[in-house]
Amino acid sequence: MLHPPRDAAGHRVFGPAEMRDIKIVQLLRQCGLPLPQIGPVLDDLRRTGGPGPLRDAVARRRAELTRRAEAMLEGAAALHRYLTERATAR
Repeated sequence: MLHPPRDAAGHRVFGPAEMRDIKIVQLLRQCGLPLPQIGPVLDDLRRTGGPGPLRDAVARRRAELTRRAEAMLEGAAALHRYLTERATAR
């Protein structure tokens, strides 16, 4: 995913582009994006040079989290209804 160049002694050299990539990886991981999904985002970002791929990745993650949150809320509501019905049936 990250392939910084090396100097004559074999040490990695992190320039501005590599530091940007590291920061983007950190931020996307904080959003919960798995590493296999981050690689293509970085590739697109490097290819286009603009924020579009990053914006798209964050929007996809937000949509996924919204779907999961809605499903959890629906499940919790169904459980609450079930427990309430059972309690009033006694």
